[in-house]
Amino acid sequence: MDKYFKIIGTLLEIITFAVVIYKRKQLYKSSLRLLIVVMSFIIVTEMYAFVKLFFVEGAKNQSPNFIYYNIATIVVLLLYYGLYLENIHGPWSRKVFITACIITFSFYIFNISFIQTGQTFHTYSFAIGSVCLCLGIVFYLKEIVESEKIVFISQDPLFWISIGLFAFYNINIPYFGMYNYLLKDYQDFLILCKKIQLGLNYFMYCCIIKGLLCLKK
Repeated sequence: MDKYFKIIGTLLEIITFAVVIYKRKQLYKSSLRLLIVVMSFIIVTEMYAFVKLFFVEGAKNQSPNFIYYNIATIVVLLLYYGLYLENIHGPWSRKVFITACIITFSFYIFNISFIQTGQTFHTYSFAIGSVCLCLGIVFYLKEIVESEKIVFISQDPLFWISIGLFAFYNINIPYFGMYNYLLKDYQDFLILCKKIQLGLNYFMYCCIIKGLLCLKK
């Protein structure tokens, strides 16, 4: 079953990347140009993991490459931070978000140095990083709602992208924050949480595709 979930997720990522390539000219001219880098990085890392899992002999029996996964997740988060820094314009909101980004990255360094060292999945870093991204999303949504300009929210690409990202990364806060505890004592509940996370991952990519299709020529 996990195999099919992984295939569905990979297909959605490929479709999203294809739409990004199709809309690349509009993206280059917009404040969403960093999304090209985000999706390019995601598709390269995910295709590497997909090929290794299904086509490299003995890979299924190997222990997970946590160092690779930890680096990939923090890079994606940093790229998303950059995307929202380019779209958050309020001075106070920008200062708070930049401060949160600095604190998050500092915690990441502290975590890998003293808490979750070595070949360990850095769940705490990912949970804190998700908090920071959700904060940036809230600031952006607050700005477009309170904007004096007439904004058709349903036609705003970053609105749909934000809805998808917020849903996925918001669930990651408790999921990864309690991951080690659940893994030890509540594995059945952890499996349920994983399925919910996968479902929200699919929802996220559908929202990103919807947002990209809202880009004007």
